[in-house]
Amino acid sequence: MIKWNKKEYELTLELFSKLKKENRAMHASNPDVVALARKTGRSANSIAMRLQNFEYYASGKRGGLPHGSKMCEEVYNECWQQLGLPSPVATVSNASMEEMMTLAAINDVVVNIAMAVNDMSLIKGDSVDLFDSLTTILKYINSESFTLRDMKVLSAAIKSIPDYPNDLLRSSLRSSLPESQFSKINTLIELFY
Repeated sequence: MIKWNKKEYELTLELFSKLKKENRAMHASNPDVVALARKTGRSANSIAMRLQNFEYYASGKRGGLPHGSKMCEEVYNECWQQLGLPSPVATVSNASMEEMMTLAAINDVVVNIAMAVNDMSLIKGDSVDLFDSLTTILKYINSESFTLRDMKVLSAAIKSIPDYPNDLLRSSLRSSLPESQFSKINTLIELFY
């Protein structure tokens, strides 16, 4: 096996950029992949594999094929900007950003309740029941539909929430969650709590 040289990596990254911008397949039977294979003396499968190594960096290490060579990563890091490719730094998708915001909101609810009932064990992690229950509930209310099993899980999660005084749970949820999430969770609490 002959080691790849820097020029071969650069040519493959240029092809990657072109195919990515044109939203075209990066497989061994693609005519552009075959042409580059002929030009470099590599197999089309080898070129296709390198394209997937570059996809790994372009996707913020969430897609593509990991474990490319050190040179592969170096070439991507040197050339991504001039080729108009995504930064090799992992990015947060909208879905994971929403999830982080939801977890932060649940954390706010737990902290508000812990302070109101003067029970810091809710924050220190001695009691994860409230956080886990709320996380489970919000996971299910964000889905499109419920199965019977989902309803059982939801019911159990809601019933495991301790009974807090003076509607403390609802007011904490209302102040921390978006209205759409609050109204859904409030309906479920009324059904099962």
